[in-house]
Amino acid sequence: MLDGNFPSNNNVMSYESIEINIMISELVSFFCPLFKFFEEYSESLVKYSSMGLASFLGAYFAFKFNTRLADKKEIKEQLEELRKAIFCISIKSNKLRSIYKQVLAPHKEKSTRWCSVPSYHQISNNQMNIDFSNLGFLQSKYGRELIELHVCEESFIVAVSALNERSKFHLEKLQPAQEKALSKSEENINCNNLHEHIDMAIFELMKTNTNSCYTIFESAIDKYEKIQIKLSEISKEIYPKEKFLNYQEIFEKT
Repeated sequence: MLDGNFPSNNNVMSYESIEINIMISELVSFFCPLFKFFEEYSESLVKYSSMGLASFLGAYFAFKFNTRLADKKEIKEQLEELRKAIFCISIKSNKLRSIYKQVLAPHKEKSTRWCSVPSYHQISNNQMNIDFSNLGFLQSKYGRELIELHVCEESFIVAVSALNERSKFHLEKLQPAQEKALSKSEENINCNNLHEHIDMAIFELMKTNTNSCYTIFESAIDKYEKIQIKLSEISKEIYPKEKFLNYQEIFEKT
C-alpha cells in the first residue's frame, strides 16, 4: 500500500489559489499608482489634451486654408495663361488671314500670279508668342493639342518667312529685271509675257516662291482654325464657369 505522503487534491487547489492571489496582488500593485495618477492629474490631462487638440485643429485648418489659397492662385494663373494662348493664336490667325486676303487671294486663279502678286513689306517674326512652359498643366490630358498648338506657332513663322523671302526676291531681282526689259524693248511688256524677257532662273524661282506662299499660308490658316476650336473646347471643359472671348468673331465684325 502507498503511504499518505503525497499532497491531497485540496492541497493542490490551495497552491493554485495562492498563485492566483499573488498575480492579482501584483496587478493591483501595478495599476493602483496609475489609477491614482489619472485621478490626481485628470484635470491637467484634460486641459493639456484640449490645448493640444486645439493647436492641432488650428494648424490643420490653417494648412487647409493656405492650401486652398494656393490652389486658387494656381487656377487663376493657369486661367490667365490659357487666355493669353487663345488671344495669341487669334492675333496670329487674323494676321495670316488678313495678308492672304489682301495680297494672295486676288491673284490665286491667275496663271501669272508669280508676277502679279505684289511685293509685301517685311513682316516681323517677333509677334506675341505663347510660353509653353506655362501651359504644362495641359500636358497630361491634352498633350496632343499642345503639340498641335506648337506646330501652329511654327507654321506662322514658316509662312511669314516664305512671304518675306518672296517679297525680297521680287524687290531685288524681279523688279530690276522688269525695268531692264522695259528699257530695252518697245513691246508692251506685262505679266503675260514678262517671262520671255527676263532670265529663266528668275522666272522659275518666282514661280516656286509664289506657289510655296499659297501652299504654306493656306496650310497655316487651316491649322490655326482647327486649334482655335480645340482650345476653345478645352477652355470650356476645364473652366465651365468662366467666359472666354471669341476673338475671331470680333475680328470678322471689324
